[in-house]
This record gives sequence, C-alpha cells and structure tokens, in this order.
Amino acid sequence: MSRVGFGNSNVDAIDMLAFLAVPLFGGVLFGVWTLGLSLFGGYSFSDAIFHIGDTAISVALVGTVAGGVALVANGTLTRGDYEQEEWYIIVIALLLPVAYVFVPAVESFIHGYDIAAFGAWTLLSGVMLWISTKA
Repeated sequence: MSRVGFGNSNVDAIDMLAFLAVPLFGGVLFGVWTLGLSLFGGYSFSDAIFHIGDTAISVALVGTVAGGVALVANGTLTRGDYEQEEWYIIVIALLLPVAYVFVPAVESFIHGYDIAAFGAWTLLSGVMLWISTKA
C-alpha cells in the first residue's frame, strides 16, 4: 500500500481517502452543508437510496460509515495505541452517524441545534484525522 508523508507520520492511501470521504459525507449527513448534482435531473447526497423500515439510508450515511470501516479494517486502529478514555471518544465518533439515523432522540438533538450538528461533524472529522495519523 502506498504511503503519503504527513507531519511526523505516514498515511496510507486508503486512510487518506477515508479521511476525505468521512468529513465530506458526514457534513451532508448532519446537515452542516448540502451537496448534490444538477445533472440528470438533480440528486442530493442526503436523499434516500433505500429504506430499512421507516429509516432512510442515504449516500451520505453509506459514505460516512464506509470511511470509518475502511480506517478500522486497514489496521490503523489497534488496542495498544490508545488509552481507555481515547477509546470512548473513538467509539462514540464511529457510532454517531449510525445513531443519528436510527435513534430519533439523537437526530432530534442534532437537528434542533446548529452547534450540535457542527459539533458532531467536528468530532467525527477530528477522530478520523486522529486515527489516520496516529498509527
């Protein structure tokens, strides 16, 4: 796997792609910004691509979760690299997009306050950068 120099550490190309995808799609998911195409009749990345019961699954959710899974699957997330408190932050950040879609109270809180949406996006993006560069 090719590595890219970044500060004092090297970052895999997969980590870099995940780091780009997660903040981009996470911002769309949490409503920090909108992203869409005007070609072919228009499409927004927050639109549902399919439903699980009453829950809409969007490209933004899939991209955010796929980026997080790519970082974990790439082996950059190992038990010995982080303290217990850091693990809590990482787990919360990785589960936040799924909780946002499947837990109505989480969605209501994040939608109810602009600072909560921005905070959720900042937490998610910061943890992705942290995981990408720590290993």
